[in-house]
Amino acid sequence: MNALVDKNNMKPIYLQVKDSISAAIKQGELTAGSKILSENSLSKKYGIHRHTARSSLQLLSEEGLITSIPGRGWFVTETTARKPPKTEAMPPVTNGVIAIYGIPLDTIQSYFTTSFLNSLLNSGAKHHYNVRFLSDEDMHDIEAQGHCSVKFDAIIWTGPSPEAIPKIEKLAASGIKIVVANRHLYGSALPFVSIDQYSGTRELASRVINAGHRRIGCVTSDLPYRYLSERWRGFCDALHAAGIEPDEKLILHVTDSSDISGGLNNLFESNPDMTALFLTGEVFHRQTFEYIKNSGRKIPDDISVAVFDKVNVSDFKGKIASVEQPVAQMSEELFALVAKMLDGKKIESGLIVEPVICPGESIKKIN
Repeated sequence: MNALVDKNNMKPIYLQVKDSISAAIKQGELTAGSKILSENSLSKKYGIHRHTARSSLQLLSEEGLITSIPGRGWFVTETTARKPPKTEAMPPVTNGVIAIYGIPLDTIQSYFTTSFLNSLLNSGAKHHYNVRFLSDEDMHDIEAQGHCSVKFDAIIWTGPSPEAIPKIEKLAASGIKIVVANRHLYGSALPFVSIDQYSGTRELASRVINAGHRRIGCVTSDLPYRYLSERWRGFCDALHAAGIEPDEKLILHVTDSSDISGGLNNLFESNPDMTALFLTGEVFHRQTFEYIKNSGRKIPDDISVAVFDKVNVSDFKGKIASVEQPVAQMSEELFALVAKMLDGKKIESGLIVEPVICPGESIKKIN
C-alpha cells in the first residue's frame, strides 16, 4: 500500500486510494483483522483531503472489505481472505468510449458526488462502455480544434452552469454527441437526465407540516443555481399550501457553507419556538448535526429534522427523514440515452427522474 496517487491519472483520486488498499488486502499485505489507516492518516500519506479519504473507505466498506468499529477505527473484515489469482478473461467487446466531463475529480467531498460518479462507472461497465474522463484542458482543445487527446464517441456532461449551455449547444451542433446529466434544461433541445428537485422537497416539507409543525426553520443556499432555487421553491410552496407564510427570521441564507456554526446558533437562539428544521442540501448536514448534538438538543424530541440528500453522518445514518437522489437510476437513464444517440436515434426531450422519500425517525408528531 505504498503507491502514491497520480493526480495526472484520469482515474479519480478516491478510486486510486481505494484500489491501493483493496490490492493490499487481496494480496495478503493486509490480513483479516488488520487496522486500516484513519482518514487523517490516509490524507497525510497520500496528500489528499480527508473527505476524499472518507470516500475511499466508504467504498471499501460497501464492498465488504473493511468494517468500522466505533471508537477504534477501520479494520479488514474477518471474512476477507486472500484468494488465488484468477485467470485473465478476454475483455468483452465494448460498445464505445463515453467521456465524462464536469465532475471535479481532485476534491470529491460529497457523498452525492461520490455515489453518482461510482454509479456512472458501474453503469458504463454494465453496458460495456469504456469510460474516460475529460479535463478542462481536454475541453479547451475540443472547443478550439473539435477534438482532444481522449478519443470518445459521446460525452456525458455533468451539472453544467447556465452559462455553459450555449457552449454545449454549439459543440452538439458541430456533431459531437452530448447528454447533460443532473440539470433540467429549460428552453434547450439538448438531451438531459435530471432529478426532480422540486417535488421531493415539497413532499417532505409537507410531511413535516402534516405532523403538526408550523414554526419550521430552513437552511438554504443563495448561490445562483436552478436546482437550489427549485428546492427552495418546493419548501415555500409546501408552506403556502398549508396557509403558512414563510418567516424570514426562520431562514438561514448561506452563500459560503465553509462555516455556518454562527448562523446556526443565531437561528436557534432567535427562534426558541422553532419545532422543526429543513436542510436543503448535503453541504449543510455535518455542521448542522454537530451543532444540534453539541448544543444538547435531541432529534426529534427537541427539534424535528428533514433534509435533502442522503445523510452520511455516522451518528445519524438511516435515522433522518430525507429526499434521496436516485443516482443509480439517473446513470442507467444516461447510458440508455447515449445508446440511442449512438444508434442514430433523435432525442427530442429530456427525462426527469423522481426522487425517493425516506421517512426516517426524525419527525415528531405534535398537536
